Amino acid sequence: MLFSPELRLLYTGIRSLVEKGRPVDLVTIMDELGIEQIRNAGGMSYISQLTGSVPSIANFHTYEKLVKEYDKKRKLIAAGEKIMGQAASEDSDTTVRDGIHELMRIEEDQTDNDTGEITSSLVELFGSGRNGGNPLRLL
Repeated sequence: MLFSPELRLLYTGIRSLVEKGRPVDLVTIMDELGIEQIRNAGGMSYISQLTGSVPSIANFHTYEKLVKEYDKKRKLIAAGEKIMGQAASEDSDTTVRDGIHELMRIEEDQTDNDTGEITSSLVELFGSGRNGGNPLRLL
């Protein structure tokens, strides 16, 4: 789930519009969410500010693919660091076996369970940026 309840609400509305094939802009978001939900999402002024600070929704699917790719790379880097730590302190056969299982799990997560849902990836990306890091930095 996204960190901010306001962003969660907006993401749900945007995702709904995209699934319906409708354009995403202030007018369609307001129509999709309704006035009460707009208030819960921070109001029109907050949403207007957000629209000026984010890339165009026209490239949503491209951005979605990028988020998934960076999520996979972060998981691979974490797995590599874990393998390096194990290699220094554990039996090499155990390290190889565990490393292979971890890498296979990452690959399975990316292919078998690809439902088109990117919420968990967005949460990690948002958290990285919020903690002062560069969310797209891989190394």
